[in-house]
Amino acid sequence: MKDVSSMTAVSRYMYRAATSRKLSLKGAIAQLRDDAHLRSTKDILLKFSGLAPEEEGKLQSVVCQALAETTPDMNRDSISRKVRIWINSNGDVGKASAIQLAFAFHLSLEAADELLKLTTSEGFHWRDPEDIVFGYALIHGLSYAEAIALHAKVKGLGLMRPSPTDAMGSVLLTHQIRRQAMDLANEEELIRFLTEEQSNLGQLHNTAYSIFIKYMDILQSPAVDPLLAYGMDSESSHDKGAGSDAWNTLCEPDDYSVRDILTVYLHDAHIPRETRASKGASPKDALILSAMQRNIRSYWPDEVTLSKMKSRSMDVTRKVLILLFVAVDGYEVTEYDEFEEELSEERQFEDMYERLNQMLNSCGFAPLDTRVPFDWMILFCMCSGSKDFLDARMERFLKEVFSDVQA
Repeated sequence: MKDVSSMTAVSRYMYRAATSRKLSLKGAIAQLRDDAHLRSTKDILLKFSGLAPEEEGKLQSVVCQALAETTPDMNRDSISRKVRIWINSNGDVGKASAIQLAFAFHLSLEAADELLKLTTSEGFHWRDPEDIVFGYALIHGLSYAEAIALHAKVKGLGLMRPSPTDAMGSVLLTHQIRRQAMDLANEEELIRFLTEEQSNLGQLHNTAYSIFIKYMDILQSPAVDPLLAYGMDSESSHDKGAGSDAWNTLCEPDDYSVRDILTVYLHDAHIPRETRASKGASPKDALILSAMQRNIRSYWPDEVTLSKMKSRSMDVTRKVLILLFVAVDGYEVTEYDEFEEELSEERQFEDMYERLNQMLNSCGFAPLDTRVPFDWMILFCMCSGSKDFLDARMERFLKEVFSDVQA
């Protein structure tokens, strides 16, 4: 179980709110709307800049100076504008900028990986030649200018091109590549490694894809009893609308399509694709609620994205893996399986929470973050009673969250 004491005070507060079992569904949504403590880009920059919270006023100048030192030729006004957007407008920090910030703040590889996860939800991807080069540079204490020069050299040798096996799926997983890449002693070994392993390198996440395919196969298998797939018995099947089109589709003997999975397991009907704030909402409520809704809705999969992920023409995302994990409860055999009915709800939650974070970690993704609305929703739904009814809770949560949004 995650050590709550290692969390920041704000994250610990949000974790305890989600897992207290004292919040009703409406109370949980009110918590997100009114007291979510969303982590801002400014919060992240303050954490890694080395400044204390009370020194927030210095953040703009400190970040600008750090970035300017990594790229002396870059226009100072351009740097200032970028940092101002990050701090004042909560602008997104792309992966390239996050890597540059890691060098600017003189972070260790571990701290740089954490920075990447907080800004992009993904740490260093050790099958991606670009990430291998920058990871190597951080390990060996190279400056950002030296890392860029090394990157240019490797690219000039033709070693940055994605492997054609990405489309078919290389058999070598990220953690296997990482073990070798972390031990590279010098530039010569780095170039030899990238040359020899080029057929196993690429930008797509192999571990995430293997898990994605396993979960999709489970959900598409006609051998799965629909009641068991929903995690309920026949007496509670009415909670999912037995007799509805979605339910009848699930009960058909044929394999379930991507559309069926979206409709039945990923609650697609409750995710507004085009939205505007409802009439009558106060400016304050509309602003905060909009931020919560955008975070939950953003990158929610549709039929096209799931199909592209399955065909490997698009990388598997963290959000999709979390949703599929919840849909199948991770489908991992554990030592508790035969005694599961005897386990307390608290122990069931702890087991599922640990397995979900282990799965995310194995893929290089960030663990559940209590200051991210989507993650908080997952945490709340996992903890709010027996996991047998998790799917139904997710559906009710989403329906309530978007109840005042018009499509």
